[in-house]
Amino acid sequence: MAYGDKDNGTLFLQEIPSNLKNIFENEEEIINDFWAREVKKCLFVIEQREQKKEEYSLNKAEDEKRKALLEAAKEISDEVHQ
Repeated sequence: MAYGDKDNGTLFLQEIPSNLKNIFENEEEIINDFWAREVKKCLFVIEQREQKKEEYSLNKAEDEKRKALLEAAKEISDEVHQ
């Protein structure tokens, strides 16, 4: 196999091993299955990240509500004790 560098015109020659020149039985199907699994994994990770992000936002909002309620209760308690 030969390929060149566009910038300075260097030509590279590379010998391809014989086992890479010929397609083996079911090789294309195996590779397609591999990529399908990889895409499925990536989509799963994206989905998990979205779910975790949503859970984090909900937990953060609940924590803020809880803190606000505690602060309000403390202010009411301080007013009652004065």
